Amino acid sequence: MDRNKKSLIIRIISVILSFILSFLIFTDVLFIIAKLQLFSPKALENAMNNTNYYSKMANEIEDDYVSYGMASGFPEKFFKNIIDRDFIKIDIVKQCEKMYSGKYEPLQDTKIYDSMYSSFITYANENDYEVTNEVDKNIKYLAQTCAEHYVDYVDIPFASSISVYLPKISQICIYAIIFCTIGIAVCVVMLFLLQSWKHRSIRYYMYSMTTACLMFIIFPTAIYATGKITKVATLSKAVYDLIVAFLQTFLNTFFVFAVISVVIIIMLLFLHNAMRKKVKYHHN
Repeated sequence: MDRNKKSLIIRIISVILSFILSFLIFTDVLFIIAKLQLFSPKALENAMNNTNYYSKMANEIEDDYVSYGMASGFPEKFFKNIIDRDFIKIDIVKQCEKMYSGKYEPLQDTKIYDSMYSSFITYANENDYEVTNEVDKNIKYLAQTCAEHYVDYVDIPFASSISVYLPKISQICIYAIIFCTIGIAVCVVMLFLLQSWKHRSIRYYMYSMTTACLMFIIFPTAIYATGKITKVATLSKAVYDLIVAFLQTFLNTFFVFAVISVVIIIMLLFLHNAMRKKVKYHHN
């Protein structure tokens, strides 16, 4: 085969491999971020901590309790901090972990019912209210109403439906990461073996990393540009803040990988120049 023709074929193959490599790098990172951010209860818990979710949720529940309690003679100040923040945090974290485990079960209202009933009875006794059978019956009804409302807030919407699929999708992410990583290794080796001058393989690695870096920037930027993230429809401010923060963390991680890509590209550039100078030195 003519040397120029052979060189052209190798160049075409190298360009194709370089494109495939860039796509595999982006896809690999996409699944890695999804596994670490979207399908990780720890990531969701971090978002909850960062948005002060537990306290906001407790405040919203207590605000609703006020309307129930005032009708029964309990003052507004009685419901201030009636829900223990550590208590609600434990329940929410527990529900999140159950959702990601694939074994989601609705929260039982027994503990919160007992807590609310005890608080109501204590308040009545401290203020010298006579707790007759009728009053006790009304207090129990109020405690049950508050407990059910608490569960409605703490339970994750549609969790029982999506919980079945989360572990499976998470497992698919792992398989995809393995497949893409193997594909990346194969492309890297093939590009290296195809080039008679090894510094040229480094050049194709830089092309791939540059393309992948651009995709890391374009992908989240395009989603941000739509403005969909900040238009999440929910009645709860706490849930809204959580969803927005959770999705922003997911997207912002791509920018982190873009920065890492730039660092790798710079390192490859130095390596390319060093190898090229070495070739020129020996050639001369």
